[in-house]
Amino acid sequence: MPITTRAAAFFAASLAIASATPAADPPAAPAPDPSPLMKLAGRAPEMDAFQALVGKWNVTQRFYRPKSGVWETGPGFSMEFRARYEGMYVEADAVFPMGPDQSFRNTMIISYDKFRRVYRVAMMDGVVGLMDIFEGVHQGEAVVLDDVRTNTPGPNMRGELEYVRMRLSFPAAGRFLIEAQAQRGEQWVDMLRYELSRTP
Repeated sequence: MPITTRAAAFFAASLAIASATPAADPPAAPAPDPSPLMKLAGRAPEMDAFQALVGKWNVTQRFYRPKSGVWETGPGFSMEFRARYEGMYVEADAVFPMGPDQSFRNTMIISYDKFRRVYRVAMMDGVVGLMDIFEGVHQGEAVVLDDVRTNTPGPNMRGELEYVRMRLSFPAAGRFLIEAQAQRGEQWVDMLRYELSRTP
């Protein structure tokens, strides 16, 4: 057999062997990167501490009387906090007794804004239909918020709009404290305190 013929036969045999060998699986395509939106999904770590609120609480309310400088204790009541959307929001409904024949219904929603890096509390009342929005940041061991930066003052008991500053803290295990001050001129004046203790 001439050399060229042998070479052609060898080449043909090599092709036959190669075609009979199963081809290796192609490499798996890399998983697509999540969208920019989904990279932001989930609860912010800043909300972790507020998960401790979920459940039932007994509430003692105290009103500050500026003329006497005394904190007056009002009727007690209860609140139950719930986690919404895997804890991205913590909310509670409450009926605040204001006297023998008066009460104040309110919904409180706590959240954290990842974009502006501020805590936000929405307070919705069942009296005048106002949603008051508070924003703020950590200051020491508390989260301090106000409705000045959002320009959403609410009506006081005299029906006058006034700005409020709110301080949220956990002074001890099983305790939660809401302190509120009203803006009077250039000063913040004590107004009320809600002292919450975990229901046994």
